[in-house]
Amino acid sequence: MTTLIIVRHAQSLANKAELFIGHKDMDLSELGFKQAELLAAELLDRKYPIDTIYSSDLLRPYHTVEPYARATGKEIIKDRGLREIYAGKWEGHKFAELPSLFPETFGMWRSDISKCCPDGGETVAELYERINATIDRIAEENDGKCLLIGTHATPLRCLIARANGVGISAMKDLRWCLNAAINIFEYSEGVLSVKEVNLADHLGPLNTPLPKTI
Repeated sequence: MTTLIIVRHAQSLANKAELFIGHKDMDLSELGFKQAELLAAELLDRKYPIDTIYSSDLLRPYHTVEPYARATGKEIIKDRGLREIYAGKWEGHKFAELPSLFPETFGMWRSDISKCCPDGGETVAELYERINATIDRIAEENDGKCLLIGTHATPLRCLIARANGVGISAMKDLRWCLNAAINIFEYSEGVLSVKEVNLADHLGPLNTPLPKTI
C-alpha cells in the first residue's frame, strides 16, 4: 500500500486577484509563502514518514512543498501530469468576468463541472483521466512508500471523486479544497481510497476561504 499526502497549493497571486488560471504560471502570494511554511511545520509535527516529494511543474504547488523539502533535505520531482486543468481562453480572466464572457461553458462549470470544457482548453473528463493516470503511475512506482504530492484544486476534486467511489459525475457535489490543505489517500492494487480531506486547521487565521464566484 502506498500513502499519498496530496496538498493543494497555497494562495497564489492569481487566487489573491481572483483570476482563473490553469497552466498559466503564477507564483504564490506573500500570504501563500507563509501558508507553505505552516504546511511544512504541520507535516513535520505529524511526523509523516514521507519518502519522496512530487509536485506539478508549476510554481505555485512547487513552492508550496518546497519548505518541507528544504527542512528534510529531500528533492522535489516535478511531474507535468499533476498540473491544473488547461483553461484555454479562460486563462487569466477574473472569475467575475467569466459568466458574461463564456455564459454557457462557465455555467456548466458551476452547475455540472464534470461535463465542462473551458473554451479552447482541456475537458474536465480529460483532466480526470490525466490526473488519475498520473497518480496511479506515481503510486505504483513507489509501492509501499509515503509520498508528499503538490497539485491543484481541480485535480484534487477529481481524485476525491474517484476515491469516494462515485466517479466523475459526482464532482459537482464535492467541495473545493482550501489553499495549503492536506488530503490523505491510500493506493493499493489499483484502488484509491481517501482517509482525510481538506485539513487546514494548521493555517489558523491565515486560512483563505474560496471566492464565491468559483
